[in-house]
Amino acid sequence: AQAEAPKDTVRPEIFKLVDPAQIKPLMDAKNYTEVKSRLAEADALPNKTPYEEFVLNRMRIAVSSATNDNATMMTALEAVINSGKLQPNEQRDFVQALATQYYNNKDYPKAITWFNRYQTETGDTKVRPYIIRAHYFNNDFATAKTELLKDLDAHQKAGTTPKLEELQLLANSGAKTKDQATYLVALENLVRYCQASDYFLNV
Repeated sequence: AQAEAPKDTVRPEIFKLVDPAQIKPLMDAKNYTEVKSRLAEADALPNKTPYEEFVLNRMRIAVSSATNDNATMMTALEAVINSGKLQPNEQRDFVQALATQYYNNKDYPKAITWFNRYQTETGDTKVRPYIIRAHYFNNDFATAKTELLKDLDAHQKAGTTPKLEELQLLANSGAKTKDQATYLVALENLVRYCQASDYFLNV
């Protein structure tokens, strides 16, 4: 008979450093220096298992979030996501959190990668506006324009009203790409849907 696969466990010498019963009071007291010291001591131990790495990275996420250490948090988030040890709902939330961190840090290529992964894994398109804006802010105006035109067409076919921000971004994308036709389409729709009097003189 095959030997049973080893269960996910943390060896005692690591557990004594990261025992939640000890870490929670330290976090509550904002004694982040002590928490980081314990993490560093645990990390220095040799031959850590993938699960032990997972546990340490989960803790790094918590302390780096509390101390606004975005670089450490993003590294730990990515490691946890790729560990294969998250529950599906956690995986979804962590992927979105990592994408948002990259977006807020203006690392737009990585933000696009992780927002796209979120869409692919969840089927949820709520992050699509962030993907489009990330393309725009990354100076990929052509892609932003193409995607915004798709969304405008979808609104028109569904009889729904596009958002003011979408139309403004479409107008700017048309202007950036010197696409006068797209620019005028955006302005016409700004007037039609948003009643923005500032745009009447431009049409």
